[in-house]
Amino acid sequence: MKQIKITCKLITPLFMYGTSKQPEIRASSLKGLLRYWWRVFNSYKHESTLREEENKIFGSTGNGSPVKIRINYAPKSIRKYNRRSNNNLGKGLSYLFHFLKVGEKEYLVEGTEFEIVFIYDDEKDNIKQYLDALYYLQIFGGMGSRSRRGAGNFIITGVSGLDENNFTYTRKLILNSYSLEEIYAQKEFENAVEVYKANGEYKEWKEALGYIGGTYKDIREVKEHNVYKKGFTSKSKSVFGLPIKGINSKTRMESPLIFKAVKLRDKYIPVIVKMKGNPLLNEQEYIRHDQNLIDIFLKDFNRIKWGD
Repeated sequence: MKQIKITCKLITPLFMYGTSKQPEIRASSLKGLLRYWWRVFNSYKHESTLREEENKIFGSTGNGSPVKIRINYAPKSIRKYNRRSNNNLGKGLSYLFHFLKVGEKEYLVEGTEFEIVFIYDDEKDNIKQYLDALYYLQIFGGMGSRSRRGAGNFIITGVSGLDENNFTYTRKLILNSYSLEEIYAQKEFENAVEVYKANGEYKEWKEALGYIGGTYKDIREVKEHNVYKKGFTSKSKSVFGLPIKGINSKTRMESPLIFKAVKLRDKYIPVIVKMKGNPLLNEQEYIRHDQNLIDIFLKDFNRIKWGD
């Protein structure tokens, strides 16, 4: 069996928990996220082909996974949030992490270093699929609770175990040598996502996410006369995800928007990923209202177009 070791660092807090309710980075949760992002960028395939390939790469009920995942990190990285620390987050970040207003909550602190170990046989295509999915997770997603609102962002800082012919691939996984446009303006992404950035760069992740959160709070709390002359109701905000308090609370629908603080060298850049479709969920049972509301929110950001 062969091993590839990926060293990573959290750049925003991680709210992920094990069966003991203690914060931890779970290999099973990471595998689920890799599976999800692999699906996002392979959803153009016929459903039967997609399922067959997915089960071959990630395993199924009847077949084990050809790649095992182990995660190493120092548990001393656990801290507690409470109401006092929440007051220091600022308006925008407090809105994104609103669940911290109640009681105390432990989490894995930003700056925590961890190692992902992929253990695999000689089938190189399988491990490449895992590394591709990890790359997608790094640049488009996050881990744990509130990952669509900026929690659980991480960067890859090192790779070992790839043969020397894969130097280019190693360089791809480590983002520091690229500009934001070089990372996101790739042709292969255009059918799955749209990516937007703020004009400014920030010294702290809190400032970057706080900028997005403040803008998001303003549009979520807007009143009818501020947006439309008529026909604007709270139900229109379902485009940002469900449930909404007091509105069809039994229906759940993932937000099509993912907020990120992307760290390049010593700067943090606010980035919004807009999903074009979600192959994991059948959302047709609930009619989306007023897609224009998302466009109004995104007008304060610049879209990174393919080929920029």
